[in-house]
Amino acid sequence: MFALFDLLSLEPLLISPHWSLRAMNHQKKAVYEDILPGYVDAIPTKLSQFAESIHSASMRLPLSSDANAARFHMCVYLAAERLHQRLGLPEPERQKIPCRPKVMEKALNELRSRVVDELSTPIGSPVTTPTKPRRSSLTPLGTPTSSPSKQPPSPLKHSPRKSSPLKRLREAAAEDDDEDGLNTPARKRRFPGAVDLPPVSESPFNPDPTTPTKSSYDRDPSDSDEDFIESPSKSPAWSPSRSSTSPSKPSSKTNIPKKVLYDRRVVKIVDFVKFANTFYIPDIVTTKLLNSFARHRDKFKKRGEWPLACGLVYGAYKRINHRRLEKLGETKNIIDKIHTWQKGGMTREYMESFFGIVEDYVRNEAWVRQLERDYMGFRGKERYEQERSEYEARTGGTPEAIKHNELLVQLGAMVTGANEYQSQAQQEYYEVWKQNALAKAAARSQSPETL
Repeated sequence: MFALFDLLSLEPLLISPHWSLRAMNHQKKAVYEDILPGYVDAIPTKLSQFAESIHSASMRLPLSSDANAARFHMCVYLAAERLHQRLGLPEPERQKIPCRPKVMEKALNELRSRVVDELSTPIGSPVTTPTKPRRSSLTPLGTPTSSPSKQPPSPLKHSPRKSSPLKRLREAAAEDDDEDGLNTPARKRRFPGAVDLPPVSESPFNPDPTTPTKSSYDRDPSDSDEDFIESPSKSPAWSPSRSSTSPSKPSSKTNIPKKVLYDRRVVKIVDFVKFANTFYIPDIVTTKLLNSFARHRDKFKKRGEWPLACGLVYGAYKRINHRRLEKLGETKNIIDKIHTWQKGGMTREYMESFFGIVEDYVRNEAWVRQLERDYMGFRGKERYEQERSEYEARTGGTPEAIKHNELLVQLGAMVTGANEYQSQAQQEYYEVWKQNALAKAAARSQSPETL
């Protein structure tokens, strides 16, 4: 008994040595009868070839064990689904596919999007399995043909090439040297004490002595661009072992464009929407946040735009979920989540330091007041009045001082009169500075002649 993997279910089958392809054809025929019940004619060749192509291409796609057992059924179903109208076949059915409905639907969608749509083979041409493309092939003229993106165009091998006067002069000089025997080893031995030089073909600047190399300085206006394009077959790589001082051949990897790195200073609209959706911000509120972001983003060009995005999302979240943030530790948790999902590469302390600055920018905008009325109710009004009174007290209380401070904020000032520092070290520093200032003022008042 021999073990063989069935192409239909990929399960090992125990069969006799007299097994032939008839059993396999019988199984495939049964699959077509399950998918196309009532169809008595011969299976069209285009349908069978397309089904085989889908099955071969789908082998790179892993499926679950249930879906894997019905892989060929689903491939035949997808092929019939795509071709039944053009080939005059009945509507394919999926009732006899040996798979659970939910698993089958998921596998069909995955095969349809990742295999069938990628094949996209025209109906007029026979469907074949995808094979690895050949790098080059010879035409009847003997010209190597390849992809234009991988190999530069080169002139025909047997076609006459255009030559400039300088090129013809070099060829004539080379012929004279050959006639005089200057390029032969016997000519070198005529001179006593002559040094054996490497052959001309070993020079990195002239790989092929029969094909003079042309530089941009030797170009004639009558020459075409094809004369300056070397064929890869006539330009062998120069080995470093021959000359340590010769420049190395540029690697083909240098032509591969480098991957564009993500700019941490810029926030794209798509990233902002995903960032807001992560914290379940409503769609209407996200639109308002985008308007505020576009209005204030110029103020954060030097520091990056992610501090502004984090501050806007945090300002909207704390008003929508103000009851949740009253619980112990919830504010710290939400700030940690914002720091986790941001892409600006900021530290948690640096990001949190901008929350108050962004709050001063948007505290009087309409969407902020709307969120406080919708989600916070009367408590939002009390909180607004309290924050407004504290803000006026820090800025001076007068309308002129408040207007001056708001103008500084609009111009992008990060430190204004609204910022208040209450740490113990700053209080001690302020007390020492105040005592020194009062002492100097008293000394000057007693002796006005001294400066």
